[in-house]
Amino acid sequence: MVSKKYSRLFRLTVRFIKYFFLVIIGLSIAFVLATGVVDFAVAQMLLPFVVAGIKRTGTLLLCLIVITMIIESLR
Repeated sequence: MVSKKYSRLFRLTVRFIKYFFLVIIGLSIAFVLATGVVDFAVAQMLLPFVVAGIKRTGTLLLCLIVITMIIESLR
């Protein structure tokens, strides 16, 4: 049974953080496997796009964390 101790925004933020870190771990494993199996140049060409996406998503997640902290502190 899920406790209603935390607000919806807090639970949503925690869920996004969890999936963000799971994606980062999955991409790092995929990159290591790609460098071992496939040509290293292909993985190296895709790396800037992946890093840019992670930076943008991380920035949005950081903003969501700050908003959650502000709202939860006002409660």
